[in-house]
Amino acid sequence: MEKIMEDKILDFNGFTEGYLSLTSPFPFKAKVEMKQFTIMTGMNNTGKSFYNKIMWATTFFFNLKIIEKSLNFKEEKSDIEMFQYILDNTFMEQNFNGEFQFSARDELLNVAFSTVRYTLENGKLTDLYFDFPKETKPMGSVIYLSKEARDFGNIENYLKIKKMLGVDEIDSWNNLEKLGEFNKLYDIIAIENLLEKLKNINPMLEMIKSLDDDELLGETDLVGIEYNKDTSEIFYITSKEEKKRLGALGAGTQSIILMLLSAVTA
Repeated sequence: MEKIMEDKILDFNGFTEGYLSLTSPFPFKAKVEMKQFTIMTGMNNTGKSFYNKIMWATTFFFNLKIIEKSLNFKEEKSDIEMFQYILDNTFMEQNFNGEFQFSARDELLNVAFSTVRYTLENGKLTDLYFDFPKETKPMGSVIYLSKEARDFGNIENYLKIKKMLGVDEIDSWNNLEKLGEFNKLYDIIAIENLLEKLKNINPMLEMIKSLDDDELLGETDLVGIEYNKDTSEIFYITSKEEKKRLGALGAGTQSIILMLLSAVTA
């Protein structure tokens, strides 16, 4: 059954537009409209990565506030502290000056029903304002898949650091901040999401093999994936029941596996 307009408004599925006016460390002005599927193209050093990261940080914060409201609990950090931490752990040098606004609009009436706007002064967050309908439902995991999170060798390194720090689950800001000393926040969220989905990827691999279709995995003899939490290693299983390190596969094959993981329901 097609959702009525009110249902669409109450389901937060990300922002549909963004306004940015950055004055330093580089000038950058943009008005961007986002659809369900948006491709950003352009020459190097034109601000694509910056926009994607600021969009991720803002969406991640906004979704946390919706979750907080829907579950009726209060985070240990204030709104400013929470968003400042997210921004500081998204960028290598978070020293931006500018004004930002992101909104989600109804497609028919073109009315903004969810909005966040803020100012950064040398990286410090000021004038933070956000608003969304009372019954708004949060979206799923907000993922920015960087090149580091698309390499299983890097994922294994993350797991080893996590084990070294004695972090079993990311169930507190303290554990998140420990990992944030070694990893960007978006990589932590992306990798944790991928690890959860690893539990359900083998049925999909079996289905692909049953189709006798080599277009996806080519000649790679891969029938299963196993994550050894004790050793912080991720293996793929061959048809001869051999275990081999997933990070040893070519970058293209690893990307395809990550694509399959993104389609898996955790």
